[in-house]
Amino acid sequence: DPDTVSKGETLIDDAQIGRVFELRFGEVLTSTEIRVLRSVIAGYSIKEISTRDAVSHETRRNQLKTIMAKAGISRQVDLVAIMSTLLAVAVMDSGKEEIPPPARAFLDRFHGQGLRIYSPHLANGRRLLLLERGPVDGCPVLHMHSSFFPVLPIDDARLEEIGIRIVTPLRPGYFGLPVDWKMTANDRMAAFADDLATILRDFRLDNVPVYAHAHGATAAVALCARLGESVERLLVHAAFAGGPVHEKHQEAFMRAHKGLSCRMPKMLVRAYGLLGRTMVKPDNLNQMLFKLFNHSPADMRVLDNPDRRAWIQALFCGIGRYSGPGIVSDSQLHLWHWVETLEHLPIAKLLIYGSQERHSNFDQLSRHCAGTDAELRIVPDEGMLSMMFSCEDMLREAAGIGIEARTG
Repeated sequence: DPDTVSKGETLIDDAQIGRVFELRFGEVLTSTEIRVLRSVIAGYSIKEISTRDAVSHETRRNQLKTIMAKAGISRQVDLVAIMSTLLAVAVMDSGKEEIPPPARAFLDRFHGQGLRIYSPHLANGRRLLLLERGPVDGCPVLHMHSSFFPVLPIDDARLEEIGIRIVTPLRPGYFGLPVDWKMTANDRMAAFADDLATILRDFRLDNVPVYAHAHGATAAVALCARLGESVERLLVHAAFAGGPVHEKHQEAFMRAHKGLSCRMPKMLVRAYGLLGRTMVKPDNLNQMLFKLFNHSPADMRVLDNPDRRAWIQALFCGIGRYSGPGIVSDSQLHLWHWVETLEHLPIAKLLIYGSQERHSNFDQLSRHCAGTDAELRIVPDEGMLSMMFSCEDMLREAAGIGIEARTG
């Protein structure tokens, strides 16, 4: 079933497909044949493939016949079924080879055995790293992660129950992905969005809903600008939004961090490594969290929960150690610009904030949304952390699954 295939194991690069085909059938495919086979596995018809590639229908049909002859298979549906099964097994852990072992252990700790990691390589020489959780046939939601929370506090069993599959593309600098410091921050973001859009289009995932948290909004808006109307909807949670005037009134340490990230990024990366080691001591972490969230009673209730506080502590330690370059790279961006781009996106847009979240200017956000089709929702008596620990509601809304349908 092509629809099932396109919703299942999809983020597979050409080299993997070629290797699996050769191991199973003892024949080597050309690069063009691999691309045709990949498209067929993803659910494209020959007519769609030929139109997309601007090649005659007859040419692509003959190439598919050649592939089937090499496999010794007479029915296309059988070829797709065999290759889909083999690829599902082959790629389950292949992406983990792209992550340094300590960072891989950190991800396994938070995601368990249900984590699938993909590392598709692009024709331009760059590669992406994508984390996937939840049932492989679940409703996909693209999660554009924040700087300090690249993982979501929801377990695999719950994702299975609600039928949602989370796909998280990691930005440069996170978990071992390289950062090209010679590029400007805007150019790096543009390259990331271009690459991700290419992968999503190739595998018919360009219509999935997008859920962005905090710093992830910049990447989400850049991606949606490239994908256009195909994106089902965009949900943004707790993204910084204030503009240059509001930024002048930020805490001094935030302004200093912004300046260091632009002037001395590599020194700041080392500082995050030290911070990760310092956060191992609970007293140090508690002091930092109190400074960040003491304005929000809802967030302080989260921190009063020993299990959740331990989860956050372990997360901050690992992020500081393994993703400092990514945090610094994100910090170099002008984080309010995503709001100005938002109104031009021809898709459904929902911005959600807790009323106790203080790093954004709600009045300015409201003015930006006025007269546009973007909805701004301020949730009473909630903060950033408290809403993040209720991320199931936002995942459901992004996926178009009614919250009233929740079970358990």
